[in-house]
Amino acid sequence: RVRDRADAVVHALFQLEGGWRLLARGLRLVPRPVRNGAYSAVARLRGRLFPRPAGTCPRLPARLADRFLP
Repeated sequence: RVRDRADAVVHALFQLEGGWRLLARGLRLVPRPVRNGAYSAVARLRGRLFPRPAGTCPRLPARLADRFLP
């Protein structure tokens, strides 16, 4: 089954043990549009909060992006 955005995070948290499962169950109570909105907000800030380490693979050039699925 394919899961995207916040649904994938909830699924991953549920696979972990301990309090993460409880968090996943709580997040399931939040409506999907609200969860996805929060996911998008964190995704926009992620690059500033956690910069890429030096020496990692570069991003795909824009001229090649249309060859891959989004």
